[in-house]
Amino acid sequence: MSASGPVFLCAWFGFLLGAQAPAGEGAPAPAGQVILDEASPWRMFAAWSSPVVRSGAEFKEDRGSGGYFGARTAPPPADWAQPDFFDGPWSRWSWARSRPREHDYGFAPAWGAPGPTLSLLCLRGKFAVEDPAGVRKLTLALAYRGGAVVYVNGQELARANLPKEGKIEPGTLAEDYPPEVFIHDGPAERGSHCIVAEFGHPAKFKAQLEKRIRRIESVAIDAKLLRKGTNVLAVEIHRAPYFGNGLAMESMNHESVWSTCGLVSLELRAEGAVAPNTSRPAGLQVWATNEMRRPSPLDYGTPLEKAEPVSIIGCQNGTFNGKVLISSDKAFSGVKAQAGELKHHDGKGAIPAAAVRLFYTVRDDKLALRYPVPKEGFWDSLADEPPAKAELVAGSGAAQAILLRVQVPADAAPGDYSGKLTVSADGLAATDVPVQLRVIGWKLPDPRDFATHMGVIQSPDSVAMQYKVPAWSEEHWKFMEETFKLLGELGNKYVVVPIIARTNFGNEQSMIRWVKEGEVYKYDFTIFDRYLDLAQKHQKVDVVCLYAWEKYAGQFALGGRGEDLPGGGGLKVTRYDPGTGKTEDLEGPKFSAPEEFKAFWAPVYKEIEARMAKRGLTDATMLGMNSELARVRKEAIVALQPLLPKAKWVANPHADCRGGSMYGLIPIGYNTQYYMNMCPPPDSGKRYYGWQSKTGYYGRSRGPTAPLSLWRASVEAALVHDTAGLGRIGADFWPLLGRDSLRPGIKHSMTIGARYPESCWDQLNLDRGTEALFAPGPSGAVRTERSEQIRQGIQECEARIFIEKALLAKKLDPEQAKKCQEVLDQRTWHIRGLGACGGAGGAALGGPMINVWYEGAGSAGMAEKLFSAAAEVAAKSR
Repeated sequence: MSASGPVFLCAWFGFLLGAQAPAGEGAPAPAGQVILDEASPWRMFAAWSSPVVRSGAEFKEDRGSGGYFGARTAPPPADWAQPDFFDGPWSRWSWARSRPREHDYGFAPAWGAPGPTLSLLCLRGKFAVEDPAGVRKLTLALAYRGGAVVYVNGQELARANLPKEGKIEPGTLAEDYPPEVFIHDGPAERGSHCIVAEFGHPAKFKAQLEKRIRRIESVAIDAKLLRKGTNVLAVEIHRAPYFGNGLAMESMNHESVWSTCGLVSLELRAEGAVAPNTSRPAGLQVWATNEMRRPSPLDYGTPLEKAEPVSIIGCQNGTFNGKVLISSDKAFSGVKAQAGELKHHDGKGAIPAAAVRLFYTVRDDKLALRYPVPKEGFWDSLADEPPAKAELVAGSGAAQAILLRVQVPADAAPGDYSGKLTVSADGLAATDVPVQLRVIGWKLPDPRDFATHMGVIQSPDSVAMQYKVPAWSEEHWKFMEETFKLLGELGNKYVVVPIIARTNFGNEQSMIRWVKEGEVYKYDFTIFDRYLDLAQKHQKVDVVCLYAWEKYAGQFALGGRGEDLPGGGGLKVTRYDPGTGKTEDLEGPKFSAPEEFKAFWAPVYKEIEARMAKRGLTDATMLGMNSELARVRKEAIVALQPLLPKAKWVANPHADCRGGSMYGLIPIGYNTQYYMNMCPPPDSGKRYYGWQSKTGYYGRSRGPTAPLSLWRASVEAALVHDTAGLGRIGADFWPLLGRDSLRPGIKHSMTIGARYPESCWDQLNLDRGTEALFAPGPSGAVRTERSEQIRQGIQECEARIFIEKALLAKKLDPEQAKKCQEVLDQRTWHIRGLGACGGAGGAALGGPMINVWYEGAGSAGMAEKLFSAAAEVAAKSR
């Protein structure tokens, strides 16, 4: 059997007409069965714009403190409510049936609701009618925040809390809420009378908060609006004006802001020949899904939707992904997949099957590290072969995702290509899923030449422990090389070389070993040299951080008071006995003994300087590192600076310290700041070009379980914030120590990061960001869903940078320059909407909903516009 869309091994009507929705709580359910509710599979589109506040009879935009809530995205197509509208690119969305009541009050981020920038929510739900004449009763009940208008097959059914007459435009506002749903008359907390998500307010002011919820009570639907087959219920929810109290004071804290637009509950009930769409069907299904959507056993396909091909947008010399999901209500096995060549529609050649690789997403809950694992599991690791069995996850289903990765040749002819992915499993006959690839005629640079900076850190000790091999053995080097291969794909430009032992990154030994010959020490650079050989083999290295200082050697306490840590002393290195192969810690002189310190370290640094010069890395060589600038004692900088006078310093603070220096002695050469605020709105007249920065790299990445959309946008978010890319990210700091190894101050890390208490950096340990971008595979590190999204985000950054360079050089005529800038600005608005710039920004602006929205908010179309604009710029430059 061969098919091109979802395959269901069940009789759809027979199954669904026999299904019953779960009974609701409280009062007895109305007559008829539930056909659609908020937990049904919906297609969702959202529009985001700056909040508006009533000012007398008029409204004014209020972007809050520092313009934090400034947002602007495009409205939906005008015909979106029509039954035949193709909503395949829209996001899949549903709202959990079982949830705390506080969720429905719209707080953000405490309850995961969208923030005040959600201006329009469009939902399309589908249900099947066997015979419209046989439908005896069909009713809809709706609860929401803001105002709502409902359509059945494109015909308006009802509207409420919106203008009673006239056309409803995308920007139409719902009627005002009374002030008491925003503020209370009790004691002020946090300096205001706003009702917030904390301090017990949801319970204390429940009566006021309930007024946020509005309703369309049981409205009857005339059977004449129905048609045989698939029918569409479209729900359009508009925001109400904000009361304003609180917006001006909110920026990084969002306990009081809430969304005046949102769905609370929905029930479409029917008697007669109407099939409910409230639960997954029985049997196996296979369908194309958005590659930014994390695979989940909760997902399932529906025959009520038009079959979609795997659709990929790419450019020359790049690598781009599509995704297919197999799912079932039962466990299944025997998954097989095969991809063929992709042929150009105009006969201009083909992309060979060898350029199309398949990966299988597998569950690996350990990679969630200290973050809560979703109940359906954490599906992130990418394997070359599928698991023997797709296990049933209680309360959801069984699923197997297949990632299709196309490496587009540098000389591929622009245009449309097509092919197929053939999928089968036990109980599923061979099924063909069409694959469509559009290649834009812009050539992406090789990863070594990427302008985007990536500062991902490899962990030698983690690899040795993961694969249980002796440190620095041939097996160890073989496993480590797999990580460096993946770093090369990202165009990584950073390498950390610990020349001291017991560091914050968990290095037990120093990479330069001290060998005693008589009464003097000689220096073994074998590991040092081979490690740099490996890095340079796979990377174009811009920064080599000689890890040369650690907290245990002394620091400034907060407040500027000088203090040596208890037990602190000299820097530790590794002493090595070539005869026995034994190693041990050797403690050098303290910084407070400058002459002894110089005598101990000067010969080593002289040799380092010579070796780095031979490698062409003199300018790349830097010293480091530190948890905060103010915590490194001045005497340490005074002692280190003369040893490598040309070297700059690697800083890893909370805030931006670009342009600074270590006590005026060593300039900051590489800065990974932990915090990054929102990028300026494009209409502010201020734009940043992060690639111009030589020192700024955004160090705070996401927890592993963050939505893939955030991983995709994070690199570009750094650029538009005026940082050159991402840094201080762990490549392979895997969870090896277990939860029994928790140490005070380590913040629940299970990795070797900060495994030595004397080198713990507290809030700046790697566990506060990304510890393992890759997963451990059978032969070394393997890709993850996250690393693939970052790689694709980098490729989009390269196109953006190419265009921005042309704009700044004024190489384009005014019309073309305007068009290109509009393409870039649209992306910046989307990044602001996603909240990818700020630590709490995503939750404040949109929370989980906006992450889902980004998957289908025209992201593929924006990528096509971006690459097309780059192609036009390239043509203009020839």
